[in-house]
Amino acid sequence: MTPSAFSFRVTHIDGGARRGVMATPHGDVQTPAFMPVATQGAVKGVTHRDLLDLGAGILLSNTYHLYLRPGSDLIARRGGLHAFIGWSRPILTDSGGYQIFSLAARRTIEEQGARFRSHLDGSEHLLTPEHVVDVQARLGSDVAMVLDECLAHPVGLGAARVERSAYKALFHLPRYAFWKLVLYLKLFVRGRPDQWVRTTREPPKADSDLGRVA
Repeated sequence: MTPSAFSFRVTHIDGGARRGVMATPHGDVQTPAFMPVATQGAVKGVTHRDLLDLGAGILLSNTYHLYLRPGSDLIARRGGLHAFIGWSRPILTDSGGYQIFSLAARRTIEEQGARFRSHLDGSEHLLTPEHVVDVQARLGSDVAMVLDECLAHPVGLGAARVERSAYKALFHLPRYAFWKLVLYLKLFVRGRPDQWVRTTREPPKADSDLGRVA
């Protein structure tokens, strides 16, 4: 989606908590929101009708898995992920950063990105910051995620390791300037709010379309 089609407004504030409305081309999302996980475009054991009846306002799908199967090119030819799965409300796609953590035995980290061997057929794939955003553009995501690194919980690797991971994601931001999408940067350190503050105190400058923090 284009940034001009996206907006967010705060509707209520109560101490440190807030409620808001995120507007997308496929409808509004009340925040905070629970996002059912539709990894490959479907929530296991639950129909879209059930999700709508339950009030689900947005789905979360996974870039890595959709890229491997059925493939982002095929989905793009079928009109994007919304048309492909028959879902009319917003979709957020994850970057594949979680798979850097969960499929650690099948990947290596390089300067350009993460190199995976597919769990389906053993084929090799390099996920770079540019590549994952291009895949999400082909999917037609309402909200896309930049390539991030998910650290294990609890974070016992030391402040330097956590900050290096966070700044790696931050300094990739200028590489996304060619894609006019609403991109979110996930920068959270589970169980370590002190490191959250330290890593986000002075993020590098990025295009106004980019670098929003989720």
